[in-house]
Amino acid sequence: MAPRLALAALVLLAACGEREKEAGDAAAIPATPAAASAENPIGTTLTYTRSNQDGTKAERILVHIVSSTELHVAKMVDACTDAAYVTATFDPATKEATRLVGGRLTREGTQSPQAFLDLDPK
Repeated sequence: MAPRLALAALVLLAACGEREKEAGDAAAIPATPAAASAENPIGTTLTYTRSNQDGTKAERILVHIVSSTELHVAKMVDACTDAAYVTATFDPATKEATRLVGGRLTREGTQSPQAFLDLDPK
């Protein structure tokens, strides 16, 4: 299979680590980037901490399921510091990412877009 945006989405979204639910239980993030699912319905926000094996350089990752075809991901080291903010749009039939927009999280909680990647089906 030719490289697709799904691979880029996996790199951006799945990195490594575990997500934590409100109850505190941890489960592995699914390998297939599917926006909404029965386990994670629309409106769900997942969070996990990614770090080196020794716990250094910890980063907080937030994954928000906007719709059945859209995810928003923020990555930050500390509150009120520079944070990455990536949005991904998926084709519901193939579950491949069709558009990725990378940027920075603004103080207003919006994205300042800086990088764009669109799927060319050809």
